[in-house]
Amino acid sequence: MADRKDELEYLRQLKEMQYFNREDLLRAMNQCGMVIGEHAFRARVERLISTGKIVRVGRNAYCVAERAEHEKPKRKKAAGRALGTRVRIAVEGYTAEEDISENIVEENLIAKYDKKGSGYSFQQYQYTYSRFAEEVAARIKEHHPYVEFNVFELLQLNEFLTNPILCNIIFISAKSDLGDFLFHTLNAVYPGKVLLHPTPQMLYQYYSENLLVIEKRISEAPTGKTAHWHTRLEKLLVDVRTDRLLLPLLREMGWEEYQWVNLYEKAFGTYGVDESCLFRYAKRRAAESKIREFIEKETKIQLRLPKK
Repeated sequence: MADRKDELEYLRQLKEMQYFNREDLLRAMNQCGMVIGEHAFRARVERLISTGKIVRVGRNAYCVAERAEHEKPKRKKAAGRALGTRVRIAVEGYTAEEDISENIVEENLIAKYDKKGSGYSFQQYQYTYSRFAEEVAARIKEHHPYVEFNVFELLQLNEFLTNPILCNIIFISAKSDLGDFLFHTLNAVYPGKVLLHPTPQMLYQYYSENLLVIEKRISEAPTGKTAHWHTRLEKLLVDVRTDRLLLPLLREMGWEEYQWVNLYEKAFGTYGVDESCLFRYAKRRAAESKIREFIEKETKIQLRLPKK
């Protein structure tokens, strides 16, 4: 119980910081009377990340899990209780008395956390691929075990959209000189359903359910956390604004600017976005300034890491 009290206290301290590093976290723990060794500290950091209580926003940069201001629901008054009275709140099994005040929601953000990642806590981005995408990835790994590739499918965008995409396309990115090998492997199994380095016009012309599109992989593109071929959220966010095939396809599908804004705001408000990874990949696409300007001028997102 004491450990949970300490955890709540040092997380409250760190919540006031725009971002913090491991040294700041250790200092906050010590100020709360915690004495912890190096191995135990590393384990504690991993546990805080895996449970969604803190989120990595850059290289050695973290923040306490709290939704962006525009994602917070409106405050609700406590029914039948006046401000200044006391109530009992539960924090992962620890019960304590707290004053109801104007900032009770702010003070108890951490208390609202649950293991499913709901409430105010950020989730670690994970996407469950369609069976067909899993099948395609498995065939590539079977026939080309040493090829680095990423798989992105249009359905991956649906959780960020009001009107879901119904017709799926599988985008496979790999080094340009390996595209021919992947094409012959996949076309033998899915004849007439594979396009190799198409133009945007060709892609839209042949747009059909479970179309496979092989395109050039950007060097040093971020790889997935669960599986290397997965598309990370940071890569997704950059690609929807910059990819030579995906961006014009979305425009042809009738996307308007507010849909990219909503996608970004929901992604940043729901998941922990690694800003270092995001802008490093954007730089590889020669779009760092473009992505930063879009976020800062068109959305309500507050970036945590300063511009380098």
